[in-house]
Amino acid sequence: MKSRRCSIWSLVILLYAFPVFAQVPDTVIIHSWELTDDYLKKERAPVDTLMAGFQVIHPALEKPDFPATTGNLGGPVLSMDFLARARNREFIFLDHYLPYLRLGRNTRYYNTKRPFTQLQYSTAGAKVNQEQTLRVLHTQNIDPRFNAGISYDLISSNGQYTWQKTRLPLFRFFSSFERDKYNLHASLNINKMEVQENGGLVNDDDLGTAKPKDLAIRLPNALSNAQSLLHHTDLSLVQTYVVGQAGSTALQIDSAANSNRKLTLAGIFSHLLEYEKSSRTYTDNNPGSGFYDTAYIDQTQTYDSAYFRSLRNTLQFEFLTDTTRKVSLLLRAGATHEWEHFANRMPTDTVITTHTVNGVPVSDTTLRELRTHDVQNIRMNFYVENALTRLFRWNAGGHLYLNGYKQGDLLLNGNMLFRFGNRKPVSLHLSGRLENRKPHYFLNGYQSNHYIWSQSFGNITDTRWSGKLYSNEQRFSLQGTYVLTDNYVYLDTAGIPQQQASPVSVLSVDAVKTFHFGNFRSRHRLLLQYSSNDAVIPLPRLSYYQSTWFDYRIFFRFTGGILYYQLGFDLWYHTAYYGPGYIPATGLFYNQREKKTGNYPYLDVFLNLKIKRTRFFLKFEHVHSGLLPPRYFTVLHYPMNDRMFKFGLAWTFYD
Repeated sequence: MKSRRCSIWSLVILLYAFPVFAQVPDTVIIHSWELTDDYLKKERAPVDTLMAGFQVIHPALEKPDFPATTGNLGGPVLSMDFLARARNREFIFLDHYLPYLRLGRNTRYYNTKRPFTQLQYSTAGAKVNQEQTLRVLHTQNIDPRFNAGISYDLISSNGQYTWQKTRLPLFRFFSSFERDKYNLHASLNINKMEVQENGGLVNDDDLGTAKPKDLAIRLPNALSNAQSLLHHTDLSLVQTYVVGQAGSTALQIDSAANSNRKLTLAGIFSHLLEYEKSSRTYTDNNPGSGFYDTAYIDQTQTYDSAYFRSLRNTLQFEFLTDTTRKVSLLLRAGATHEWEHFANRMPTDTVITTHTVNGVPVSDTTLRELRTHDVQNIRMNFYVENALTRLFRWNAGGHLYLNGYKQGDLLLNGNMLFRFGNRKPVSLHLSGRLENRKPHYFLNGYQSNHYIWSQSFGNITDTRWSGKLYSNEQRFSLQGTYVLTDNYVYLDTAGIPQQQASPVSVLSVDAVKTFHFGNFRSRHRLLLQYSSNDAVIPLPRLSYYQSTWFDYRIFFRFTGGILYYQLGFDLWYHTAYYGPGYIPATGLFYNQREKKTGNYPYLDVFLNLKIKRTRFFLKFEHVHSGLLPPRYFTVLHYPMNDRMFKFGLAWTFYD
């Protein structure tokens, strides 16, 4: 560990020294974007060089969100915001790690005149509970239209509590090639999650009575050594070819120069290839510790596994008029073929006893068998978008599965956008969504050493209506959403999937506002949620976030340099409710009615600094720990971290 830390610091010092001689004028421009709308639209994504929010390290808090976690950075996460809950398309065991993962659909692409490198590093805590993050990004253009880059992220934390270590190495390669008629975007992502599982505290009331490492945990690490290991790899390849006028492509951002042209038509052929491979294994050397109710496969060792692999090919044709005119029309139709493979270990009744040790009969491990299932699905896709004026546009889209496991699954959605005013415009976004789908494959059936279920759930119907009023210039948004879901599937108090026969509704009101008072900045988010059935969808009635800071700059007359700094605090709070429980054996959160969590504020104090392209932060997390009763749980039996000092820095430079 010491040698690893020394090597990291050597790299940090070396890279810190380099930008001093590599600075170039700020006129060097780098463009960055992400692909949305089934990878077919480019949306600008600003390069991360801002100071605001730089002190926030946890990916689930960057939005900001209200995450329920097992306490340690790199551990599983469940959003308390019902609308923001991450959901993987098929492999449910990845759901609670999605905020960390590098995926094809959240890839950022670049176009830069000079090689661009960005490095971030943070550290916290002593060796026994040390937390470190490292992020390296490098991208450069091979020619004006061809860009390639790599990124590497490492999240590593020993944890403040016993047997809680996490290690997440995340790698990405990305590339883009853009010509007048042909565009190519490629992204390869390799993610690995190693998480030690301690089962939570034996007695929650012990929190605050001893040092965190001295508190008893429910999975004794000396005997169990329980841990989860997840792998995820995905590859996405997006190709588009324009037929007709090359100036009217859906992937084009800047087209003001074409605003005076006559109405023109263009068509775009697109091909999307997505490959995904995911797996999860859970091991425990002591299944008989008393933590588990049963051991179906092996009484001496747990080795559970689940696996998923898929290959999707989508062909689409897009017909559009000139998008630079006041009135434009876009029509898209296509088809998707999915090949999916599922597997997980299943129990067997075969036990082989053939030898003795010191005269005592020993039973061999039962035969390890896999339950596998292959499915193929065909899906029809459609999308239409119409801009009637610069102040109003609407779109609608959806898909329908024609065969396979998902046969009959349907998704329909529609959006309308109104814009009012010229100087400080206000926008109104109205949306509706109807989804009828089968539950995820592993919710219908799963077999392991400690959990077995075989269900025959009906289709889940989810209807959502939403209205959002916002203004970027006035820095505010107000959104109201109503969700009605029928046949909702959840994990009950025993951790077994159940389907709610009667409909359940969720009403959400979300308000965000940023205030400026001289050099003071204050950002607020207030989330109100109501669930019609708290036993099925438990949610906190009120969640609140605030970040307030003093923003100032110091000019150095003799050197001409400028030091920017921000001094402030972050605050998170939610009312008490029956927060989720967590099951190490499945890696899933479940509904519990044992104890409420919440009604406890989390306060962080920070100082951000910036000199040229170098940023620093100093932060005390949970600064008031010990001043209030120790009720800092967001997940049953899993306390949040005690007070911790963190330090981080980032460099952005051009070669």
